[in-house]
Amino acid sequence: QNRRMAASMGISTGFVDTAAFALGSGVAGIAGVALSQIDNVSPNLGQGYIIDSFMVVVLGGVGNLWGTLLGALTLGLANKELEPFIGAVQGQITLLIAKAEEGAALSASEGVSVAQRVREIMAEEKADEKAALKKVAKERGIGKSEAYREWQQSK
Repeated sequence: QNRRMAASMGISTGFVDTAAFALGSGVAGIAGVALSQIDNVSPNLGQGYIIDSFMVVVLGGVGNLWGTLLGALTLGLANKELEPFIGAVQGQITLLIAKAEEGAALSASEGVSVAQRVREIMAEEKADEKAALKKVAKERGIGKSEAYREWQQSK
């Protein structure tokens, strides 16, 4: 996540970029081959999966593997449960609206800085700095190092 620090530790960042691109391209190629066995190869091959894929990322959170898996499971189960009553598309719209409302509630709480929130937790729960930072990172869906960096900048 920190290119300059990785380079200073002797990691070839150019190689990591190339390897990540190659791995992503390879996985996409394998997915294309697998999908071509199911459907005719045409310019709109896989178009029906784009909305579901987008919804999984929105539900799970970008850059969060466990969240993505949980989002996929939630979307699949919710679609099967809601489909007989309101239809598949309406079920996805309902999930998206629910996620948007949750995001709006979280963004309202993010008006408070990390430093303020850490101080609040330390005062309310008699927690130490490390535990408070961990809780703030979890609340905001950010890494502990990012929360710590914001905490240090505000000191």
